[in-house]
Amino acid sequence: MKEEPELQSQCKLTVAPSAPRYSGKCCILALTLGHRPLIGGGYTTQVHIREYTEADWPAVWSIFQDVVTTGDTFPYDPAWSADQAHAVWVQPPPYHTVVACEGAEILSTAHMGRNRPGPGAHVATASFMVAGEARGQGVGRALSEYALTWAREQG
Repeated sequence: MKEEPELQSQCKLTVAPSAPRYSGKCCILALTLGHRPLIGGGYTTQVHIREYTEADWPAVWSIFQDVVTTGDTFPYDPAWSADQAHAVWVQPPPYHTVVACEGAEILSTAHMGRNRPGPGAHVATASFMVAGEARGQGVGRALSEYALTWAREQG
């Protein structure tokens, strides 16, 4: 799979099919953070996780609508406008929103941050949405691993 240079430079985690989950940049990330690499994992697609940009919103909005309309995971109102959904999903720092891509295609999104300010700031929270056609391929798991690593970095 060929990557665009700007996508490659923003890549946070690379997971290749039929390969150890931590390779390349991911291995460096895992070693830097002291995270124990796990081999295997059942990934069936190559996933690149990078920070969300506003140019990603149309794809994220489509995933958001699909997941929320199904009504079995998030209690968000399916009648929300794109602006209302954006305000809930894409929050300013210290929160962090990412997308998981295969090439230029956005397969899923996650947002994460501190659960509560003050004494609860050491507890992280994260939410994940995966496009219907990408479910069951390990994309959500890759996002979960990314979120755990990100939370450790934040303290």
